[in-house]
Amino acid sequence: MFKNNNAFKLVCFVSILFVCACSEHKNVEAIKAVEKSNAKLRVIRFENELRSLQSITDVKAIATFNTKHFDFFDLFNTGIIRIGKSSSNDYNARLQDFLNDKYINQLFQSTDSIYHNFSTYESQLQEYFKYYKYYFPKKNTPYIYTFVSGFNCAVAPTDSILAIGLDYFLGSTRNYYTLLEFPEYQKRKLKPEYLTATAFQQWIRTEFESDNKDHTLLAAIIAEGKVLYASKQCMPEVNDTIIFGFTQQQLEWCNNSEFEIWSFLIDKKLLYNTNLTEFNRYIADGPFTPGMPRESPARATCWLGYKIVDAFMKNNKNTDLKILMKQTNSQILLNKSKYKPHK
Repeated sequence: MFKNNNAFKLVCFVSILFVCACSEHKNVEAIKAVEKSNAKLRVIRFENELRSLQSITDVKAIATFNTKHFDFFDLFNTGIIRIGKSSSNDYNARLQDFLNDKYINQLFQSTDSIYHNFSTYESQLQEYFKYYKYYFPKKNTPYIYTFVSGFNCAVAPTDSILAIGLDYFLGSTRNYYTLLEFPEYQKRKLKPEYLTATAFQQWIRTEFESDNKDHTLLAAIIAEGKVLYASKQCMPEVNDTIIFGFTQQQLEWCNNSEFEIWSFLIDKKLLYNTNLTEFNRYIADGPFTPGMPRESPARATCWLGYKIVDAFMKNNKNTDLKILMKQTNSQILLNKSKYKPHK
């Protein structure tokens, strides 16, 4: 079903041209609006402020810190590093254990060596959220919190906060990830260049979560396709390899194998599969997509979901991004997309 490797190599040049052509399409009105926008993000370097509590025994200092960062402090304590609420009797002892841990302190130092100056990443996030406000003017812009958790959490969005675990973006060659036996396909994306895009995409996922009752693989890949499409609109300067989480070779493979990916889903009767345990293999991260060649990236089906959404937007000119994200009927979206995979 899928093209052999030799054929794949022969069409690499064509696919590179295709990728470049796609990246040239930009929303001129959005660009102008973003250039005029004076909106500012508020970035809180929580990991630095938290370290100010090291060796602090005064419960009033903890209470003051809690008041200042209440929304995130509670999440950090109970949901991320899981040491309990700051109001509990033995909280400070557990906090000091965390702050004075030898390995956590090494991690603080490693993180600071890369992210001491966060201005580049702040500028990137600020631009993404300017586009976000252009497309979704009624949506809130979150506070950005950075933190270090000892590899407990990479991104933690709430309704008003986008929190980023910097220790998940130290670079794929860091010994931490090797010692913790992170697989290579994950280590490849644990780099500073993935930080802002990964965090922003997670914000979009949580902001547009759907409670619809369609539990098919088709609904899942289209939902992810909408996230990827919205990401590309809000991050027009970001390379597709970062947005999709693919290597350049994997992206080229998808572009060259679109018809075969679609045929695979049809032939295996997967599109309307409702067995989450079974179809989750096709949307989860991994070394490659099960049933497809090892040249394929994991989540090739989600890339296909993006192609369906892209076709929908091109064939429904009166549909804007707000309408797209509200569309929860995957079958209607597929029908209206008039999607035809290129051979």
